[in-house]
Amino acid sequence: MSTLQRASTRPAHPAGMPLPGYGLPGERMARLAAQTAFTELQHSFMRATAEIEGSCGLLLQRRVRLAREAVELWHLRSAVFDALPAGCERSRMLQAKLHQQLNSVFPDCGELHGLALR
Repeated sequence: MSTLQRASTRPAHPAGMPLPGYGLPGERMARLAAQTAFTELQHSFMRATAEIEGSCGLLLQRRVRLAREAVELWHLRSAVFDALPAGCERSRMLQAKLHQQLNSVFPDCGELHGLALR
């Protein structure tokens, strides 16, 4: 019997075991939840940076688009908060939404009250 024939008679994957590389259902759900939270955070950052004019706004928008992990957005938060137009109601709403999203993605960092913990 050739090696190819022996390989085809063996079960492809033992029953009851998770598929290699796919993880257990709980792990997959956790990864999906993390990806969803990141996407929502990234969208909030995109909405906020769309309000920033000039080359600073374009640079921040590009950096937000290129972010692949939530921690990259965490590092951009001060620059985004500083660049948003001051005294504008829309800016205050965007900042509040960003704070809410950041608190949900990074709950162990404590509440971000005002602009103190940038």
